[in-house]
Amino acid sequence: VTFTALTAAPQAGAEVELYMNAAHIFTDGAVFEVDGDANYTATIGDRVLMRAKSTTVFTVHPRKKDGTAVVGGLVLLQTTVASASASITMGSAALLSSTYKKYMIVGSNIKPATDNVDGNVRISIATAVKSDAFYDWTRVFMYSGSVTVSGVVGTVGTFFDKMFGQSCGNAAAESTSFVLYIDDPAATDSNKLIECTSVAVDLTPNTQQNRVGGRYTNSVAAVDGIQFYFSSGNITSGTFKLYGIS
Repeated sequence: VTFTALTAAPQAGAEVELYMNAAHIFTDGAVFEVDGDANYTATIGDRVLMRAKSTTVFTVHPRKKDGTAVVGGLVLLQTTVASASASITMGSAALLSSTYKKYMIVGSNIKPATDNVDGNVRISIATAVKSDAFYDWTRVFMYSGSVTVSGVVGTVGTFFDKMFGQSCGNAAAESTSFVLYIDDPAATDSNKLIECTSVAVDLTPNTQQNRVGGRYTNSVAAVDGIQFYFSSGNITSGTFKLYGIS
C-alpha cells in the first residue's frame, strides 16, 4: 500500500504513531515530508511517527522495529524560506540539542539581491549572534574559468568568510547552494567544528566551489543558531532546511 495522504489532523503539532503490519510506502512530497526527503518503504514491525505541521501536511519519522531511527536517516527539524531577508538564522536551543551529535543545514537555490556578494556565516550562543573577532577558518576554492585551486585562512575574523558562496551573481540564472555540518552543538566542553561545501554561479558568470571549515574560539558554550547572510544586500529567495543526523 502506498500512502500519499492522511485524514486531516485536529491541529498542528498533533502526532500519531503507526505500527506496520505489512510493507507500506510513504511518498515524500507536498503532503508528507519524509525524513531524508525521499520515499520510505516500511517493513512489518516498523513504527512511523506522523507529526502534523498543519492540519493537512505531516512530517514522517520512520523507526525500525526495535525503536532505533532508520540507519543514516535525516530528521527534518526546520524549514525556512527566504523572502527579501537580511539574514536567515537556522536552529534554536531546542532544535540544536543533544538529541543528535551532528546536524546538517541544506541551502537550495539561494539568490542574492545584490550582484558580486559573498555568503557569510556566524553562530549564535544564548540567542546572541557572535560578531567578535574569534572566527578561525580555512577555505579552499576554485572557478570553472581556471584549473587553479586556491586557499586562504583566517584566524581573527568576525565571521566565517565566503562560507556559502564567493562573488555570487544576482542574474536570473545565478544562485548558490550549500551543505553545512555542525558537530555536537549542545556540547559545552569544546569549540564547535563547522564545515560547509557550496557551489555557486558568480558574476562572471563562472561556476565556483568553496569548501570552508572552522570554529568560533572564544567559547565552548552550546551553539543555538547558525546565521546566513550576504556581504551586502538581502537574500532575495531560497530554501534552508535543518536536519538532525541519526
